[in-house]
Parts: sequence; C-alpha cells; structure tokens
Amino acid sequence: ITISINEAASINSLYVLPTATDKDSPRFGIIRYELFDNTDTFGLKTIKIKHHDDIDSVDDDDDENANDNSEIDENEIETITEVKLSPFASSQTSSMLSIEIIVLDSNDNRPTFIGSPFNRFEINVDENRKQGSQITRLEARDPDLGDNGRVGYSFSGQTTLQHGNIFSIDNKTGSITVIGELDYERVTSHQLVVIAHDHGSDPLTSEATVLININDLNDNAPTISIHTLTGYMEKSKSLTGYTDSKDQFSRIDASKYQKSDQQSKFFALSTQVSFGEFRVETVKRLDRETTAHHHLIIKCQDSGNPSRISFKRLIIYITDVNDCPPLFSQQVFSGSLEENAEPGTSILRLSATDSDIGDNGRFEYKFLGNVDSFFYIDQKTGVVSSKIPIDREKYTNFRSTIIAVDRGEPKLTGSASVEIHIKDVNDEKPIFDNREYRFSVSESGKEDDVIGYLRAKDNDSDAYNQLQSTKHHNDEHNPIKLDPITGLLSLRFSLDREQQEMFRFIVKVFDIAKPVFSDTAIVIVKIIDINDNKPEFTFP
Repeated sequence: ITISINEAASINSLYVLPTATDKDSPRFGIIRYELFDNTDTFGLKTIKIKHHDDIDSVDDDDDENANDNSEIDENEIETITEVKLSPFASSQTSSMLSIEIIVLDSNDNRPTFIGSPFNRFEINVDENRKQGSQITRLEARDPDLGDNGRVGYSFSGQTTLQHGNIFSIDNKTGSITVIGELDYERVTSHQLVVIAHDHGSDPLTSEATVLININDLNDNAPTISIHTLTGYMEKSKSLTGYTDSKDQFSRIDASKYQKSDQQSKFFALSTQVSFGEFRVETVKRLDRETTAHHHLIIKCQDSGNPSRISFKRLIIYITDVNDCPPLFSQQVFSGSLEENAEPGTSILRLSATDSDIGDNGRFEYKFLGNVDSFFYIDQKTGVVSSKIPIDREKYTNFRSTIIAVDRGEPKLTGSASVEIHIKDVNDEKPIFDNREYRFSVSESGKEDDVIGYLRAKDNDSDAYNQLQSTKHHNDEHNPIKLDPITGLLSLRFSLDREQQEMFRFIVKVFDIAKPVFSDTAIVIVKIIDINDNKPEFTFP
C-alpha cells in the first residue's frame, strides 16, 4: 500500500494501516504485528477495537516500537516499510505487507544567497555607468520543491525609498540594474538591502547587503570662487580666491591658473598659497578716478585625464580713498552787482569738481576773509548772492579767496579767487561846496572877465557825476553869465555900479543821469565902485 505523509508532520502522528485476518481458530490467530525496517524513523502501534452495541471503542496497546520515532525528511521522498504478522501457534506462519510512504514537501527552508557566507556583497562601479546596464546579479537557492523552492528578489522598503530612483532589481533573476544617474560628487557609495523570498503560502525570506562603491572619474571641471568683502578692492590691496575640484584624482596646479592679459599691467596671480587657493595681487598702483573697475577672466585647468578647464569672470571694483582735492573750473571767478541791489541777488556761479566719490567727493564752498558778511554761497548750486544792499560809494570792489573743502578724511581743499565789482547807479545828488557864494567884481570889468567858480561834487562814478549848472532867471540882460559845465562865473558885458551895485541870484547844479538829482546855492556878486563919474551940481 502507499501512504503520503507531510514532512512537517509531528512526531507520534498516527496513520491507520489495513488490518490483517486469519481464517484459523483464535488459538492459531494473529498474535502480533512487527515492523521490519526503518525502525529509526517509523514505529508501529497496535490498537484493539471492541464492538459494543454498534459503538466502537479503542484500546491502545503500548508498544515501544509503536510510535513514529523521528522527524521525516522530505528529501527521503519514498520509503518502503514491511510489516510482518505472526500467528499464535508454535508452528507459526507470517505474512508480509509492503508499505510505500511518500514524503510530501513543506515550506521549511529559507532561500540561501550564493557567493558570500555573510550575505554581504561589495562591487565597484564607475560613475559614468550607462543607465539600463546590469552591474551585478545575486543568486539565492531554496531546497524546497515547487513554489516553496521558487525564489524571487526585491529591495527592502527603505532601499526602494532611498535608492529606487537609481537602481532596480529583477524579481526573477536578481539582476541589479542602473536606472538613474550615478554621481560620485553627490554620493560616493550606495548600500542596498536585497530580500530573497520563496513563493510558498507562508513565504520565507533572507536578506543580503550589497555595497556599491562609485568610482570617481574626472567628469567635473574645477569650480572657482572668489572670497573678498563685497567684491571691492582698495588701492594696493589683494584678494584671495579658491578653486575646488570635486574629482578626487583631479589636482589643480598653481601653474594652471591664468588671467586675461587685458589687465596684466595692474594685476598678477600669485603662486598657490595652499592647495586649491590662489591670490590676485596688484602689481601697479590703482587709480579709481582713471578706472573704477577692472574685468578679469580667471582660467583654471585641472590635471585630470582628460583635463577640464573652468573660467571665472572677476569684476574688481576699486574703492575710493580721499586722494583728490576739489578742483575749481577756473582760477578767478568775476561778477558784478549793482549797488543797493536786493539781498539774494545772484552775482556769479562757482564751479568745482572732485573726482572722488561719496563723502570724499562731496564738498562745500567757503570764503576766506570777512566778505561772507556781504555774500552768501548756495552749497548745491555754487551761486554767489548778496546778503545785504551794498553802497558803491563805500565799497567799489571785493576780492577774496574762495575754497572748496571735501568731507573725506583727511579733508582736502581746492582754492580760487573771486572778484566782485559793485556797479554804480545814480543814487547820489550833486552838492555845492557852499550854500552861498559871495563874489565881488570891479565895475570896470570887461566882457568875459572872470568873477569866480562854483564848485559841486557828486559821489557817483564818472558815468553819473557829469554835472551841469544853471541860473534861475538867466536872461541876456543880466551882466553875469554861468558856464554850465565848468561853473565859471564871468561878465557878459561891462558893469555900471551906479545903476546896480549888487546882483543876487540862485544857481542850480544837476547831474545828467536818470533819475536827475540837483542842488541849489545862492550867489551874491557885489560891484566895486571906481571913480568913473565926475561931480555934478544938483542945485541950482
């Protein structure tokens, strides 16, 4: 007969065999069952069955050989066991029953990885490995049968989360393939956890660790960075830059640094101060006022194979120092102002420049001397204006030094001269020297004889002090005439004291500008008698 037993069956599991019959009387009936072989795996147990009113009861006969003695190994797929039956009689006879036991498989073995006793694998992969290429293949075996021994592969959940965008694994073959970009500069190694599982109803699993080391290749050009405060450079200073090569085999040599020749007369690249560092230094004094910024191109070449080159544009802004004094556009500024002009009247505009910037280039104007009580300077426009009305008769000209002082440290100064001419206006009236003039003339005087001069003064300038004089009632019958320009009094014709011994009249002097101003004086001319008449009798 054939019996199927699962290899996972527990010890002492019972399997019923067919009962034997003996046609002889009970005296010569069956006395025992015996197991002939495989007694280390199987045991034989007899059970007596009693029949009482159609109810079967079972009595166990303990037999030291009646039980299964050991676990069954599925690898022993078929087992042939013989059972011998012996009768009671002395002349015993026996029968043999051949039993074929088929051992059924159970999922009791985990997959086992091949190639590493500790389930740890390590491989090296170049960072330029093409996507879609296989980098390794894991193999695991399971001695179970059917689905219990069919192995599948997958990544752990954490591996899928962290590396699933870069690697994939074939669930049937265990092949690991690159599906993303490998970059040594970002990640130098990847550790994957691979799970091998069977396909049993209750799958069993094993884990293996795969360490993938990324081989660095010279696939990155060196990077150049400049470290300086705000990118500005003071005169006669230097700034430091750094290069960084992310490829471990690409060292950067100082001799590989180059700069554009355009600015070579101002700057030089120093030798390497330390690995990956260079310095831009000035070789000539910088002048911000000539060139406010310089453009440099830094070239860096690594020593990898193939060699890679990087360029960095560097703009150096020259910071200002106060080295330029204010400079006036001319050395002498001239202007004129009418006397008595209203305060705030513009006279002239100053002009100065400072090539520096910021406070170094801002400046203010100042007068040297006491003229600032007369004039004011607008600091924004440079316009010079009057502070007060000025009388030309007191001040005809002003000459002063003007300075421009910047706000830098130390303060620098520029200077020029200012000349202001006060223009005259007709604001002064002519004034006679005397309020009354007395002259005397002999009655013997002839025509054009000089009697005297009238003097008047006008404090205005020549343009406004041209005077003329005139007489009130200046008729032709008056023997005294007045030269209107010179103020000369003279005789128009001879005199006769006996007819009029004194002449009194008013004279007026006036300027010829506008508005017209004038003054008056009294002139008295006394006629001196001479003996020009002989006596005459008045009676009889």
